[in-house]
Amino acid sequence: MLTITKSATDKIKQLTGDESASLRIEVVRGPHGCVHGWNFGLDTKEADGLTIYESTGVKIVTDSDSATLIEGASVDYREDATAVGFTIDAPLASGGCGNH
Repeated sequence: MLTITKSATDKIKQLTGDESASLRIEVVRGPHGCVHGWNFGLDTKEADGLTIYESTGVKIVTDSDSATLIEGASVDYREDATAVGFTIDAPLASGGCGNH
C-alpha cells in the first residue's frame, strides 16, 4: 500500500486543479540497476499499461518497474529552509541495486 501525506495530497490537488490529473512517480536507475532517485511529474490523462494507486483523493501513476519499489512507500511534500518538493520514503528501494 502507498501512503500519501496530507501535505502531499494538498499540493497535488493545488497543482492539478483537475480531478482526472495524477502524480506520476518513476524510479531513476543508474549503472547496475542501482536506484538513484525518483522522477515526479503531473499527468493530465491516464496512460495505458501503468499501475494506478488512488489514495486520499489523488491518483498516483507509475510504470511496472517502479510499482514494485513503491509498494509500502510514503509520499510527502515539504517546503522549508532546506528543501521544496515531493519526497518518497520507499523501504523496498533502500537496497538500491539490482532487480527488485
